Amino acid sequence: MSKEHTPDTLIRRAKETRAQAETLDEIWLKNALEDMAQAYEWLALKLAVAPTNSIN
Repeated sequence: MSKEHTPDTLIRRAKETRAQAETLDEIWLKNALEDMAQAYEWLALKLAVAPTNSIN
């Protein structure tokens, strides 16, 4: 697993994405960034519990 695809890195990206969203005025863009943050968290969870390097 590359360093940029570790669960910790993905959680950090989710936090950074949420911080960016908080600075915006456009609701639609805030919602899109929140969706991205949730996707990072979902992927981090899948990687953290994956028995091997593959994601099923």
